[in-house]
Amino acid sequence: MVILIVDSSVRVAESLTALVAETRLPATTYHAASYAEALELFIKKKPGIVLLDMNLPANRSVELLRKIKAGIEKTVVIALLNNDNHHFRNQCRVIGTDIFLDKYHDHEQLPAVISAIAWKRTVENKEKPVE
Repeated sequence: MVILIVDSSVRVAESLTALVAETRLPATTYHAASYAEALELFIKKKPGIVLLDMNLPANRSVELLRKIKAGIEKTVVIALLNNDNHHFRNQCRVIGTDIFLDKYHDHEQLPAVISAIAWKRTVENKEKPVE
C-alpha cells in the first residue's frame, strides 16, 4: 500500500510515518510539504491513502483534495484538521473526504484506521468476480 503524507511540518510528517509503521502493513510512505510536491507525488505514486493536512500554506488543501478525488476516486483521503469548523468539514465531505481526524488529538487512532482500510480493500479484492 502506498501512503502519501501531505504536511508542511517535517516533524509532523515523521510522527505520522511512525504511526503508519505501527500498522505493520507492507506500506511505502511518501512525504510532501507543499501543494506542488503533493500533486506531483500523487500523480507519480498513485497512493491508496492520502493523509492531508487541511492547513497547507496559501489555503491549497481544498484545491488539492479536489484534484485527488478527481484523479483516483478510490484514493482514501484522511483529512487532518486542527479545528472543528463545521462549514469547512461539510465542504470537504462534499468534495470527497473519507475520514476526518483531529491532527493533534486523534492521531493515535491512525494505525487502526489505516489497518481497517487495508482490511476492507483486501476483502473487496477477494470478493470481485474473476473475469
